[in-house]
Amino acid sequence: MLGNISGVSLNNWSAGGSSSISYEIGLLYNINRDTKISLWKTQFDLGYGRTYLQDTEFPNRKSQDRLIINTNYTYKLTKHWGVAALVNFQTQFDTGVQFTDNDTGGLDEKEISYFMAPAYLTPSIGMQYNKGEELSILLAPVAGKMTFVLSDTLSNQGAYGVKEGKKFRSEIGPNIYATYNKEVLKNTVINTTLILFADYKRISEIDVNWKFDLVLKVNEYFNTSFGTQLIYDEDIDVPRDEGGLGPALQARFALSIGINLGI
Repeated sequence: MLGNISGVSLNNWSAGGSSSISYEIGLLYNINRDTKISLWKTQFDLGYGRTYLQDTEFPNRKSQDRLIINTNYTYKLTKHWGVAALVNFQTQFDTGVQFTDNDTGGLDEKEISYFMAPAYLTPSIGMQYNKGEELSILLAPVAGKMTFVLSDTLSNQGAYGVKEGKKFRSEIGPNIYATYNKEVLKNTVINTTLILFADYKRISEIDVNWKFDLVLKVNEYFNTSFGTQLIYDEDIDVPRDEGGLGPALQARFALSIGINLGI
């Protein structure tokens, strides 16, 4: 379990700025069962964080929110290769809000996501390459991507690729799911996950979800981490820099000093 908190207090500070306080908690928990004929890995990746900004119109804002469960069963054919089935589930805990500038110089607040709106369930079957605990690559020619939008408001808008008024959408296509986790230097760990999916009906439109974390261990309890996540999905409209809504590369970067607790 990882948790971090940070704060900035400013009083008559000539350079300007706002006082702030933020926190984030996360849980990355793995369950592995390795036998002579099979390998079963299950991972829970949970995270939530908020930031409070003083002297702003909407001071209490969400900075992190993820609920990811992944389970992968591999029947071994050779030392590194096997036939595998994987199920990946992703959603969030809390309401997501978008802030936009209005004509009066203030901000408008709009709710754009909720728990299970959206949620993604992706079962895959294919060939799996495993190299110990470090590297895992699933090449799945057949995968199903199911999108749930269990919010009447977002469903009626046709958000996240569902048809207007519908709360479910299914796609079938190839999927690549790769993970890499290794201590590359003493007390320096890289943990990265790459997910690629394309609908056979729109094979050139590839959904990309890449998550990268670099963790520097200070001691048994404290560490410093840098994390980034890049997402691109043709079915997700976001505010674009040039104005309007449409598909765009979503990026998140975070630098934190945290407390690491084993459970």
